[in-house]
Amino acid sequence: MRKQRWFCLAALLWLLAGCCDHPEIFQKVQGSLETVQSYYGPLVQQDLSQNDSLKRAVVAADTTLLLAGELQRQWCPDQSKAQQLQLQAGDAQKLAQEANVPAATPKEQGN
Repeated sequence: MRKQRWFCLAALLWLLAGCCDHPEIFQKVQGSLETVQSYYGPLVQQDLSQNDSLKRAVVAADTTLLLAGELQRQWCPDQSKAQQLQLQAGDAQKLAQEANVPAATPKEQGN
C-alpha cells in the first residue's frame, strides 16, 4: 500500500513538472494556424505565373504554416515564437489581401 502511494506521488510530481507554464500558447498557435488555413486554399488556386504579389503571399503563408506546425509539435513552445507566429500570420494575411484574395479579408460579424 505504501509503495502504491509513493508511486502515485511520484507520478503526480512527474506530470506537474512536464506541464507547460503557458497553456494559452496553444490557443495562440491554433488561432494563427486557422487564420492562414482559412484563405490558403483559395490563395494557391490562383494563377501564380504572372503575379508576384500572389507569389509573395504564398511564400508568406507557407512559412507561417511551417512555423505553426513546428510549434504544435513542441511540448511547450517558447512564448516569443508564438508571438512571432501571430505577427507572421497577420503579415501573411495582409499580403494575401493585397494580392486580392477575397478569402483573406476578415468577415465582419454582425451583432
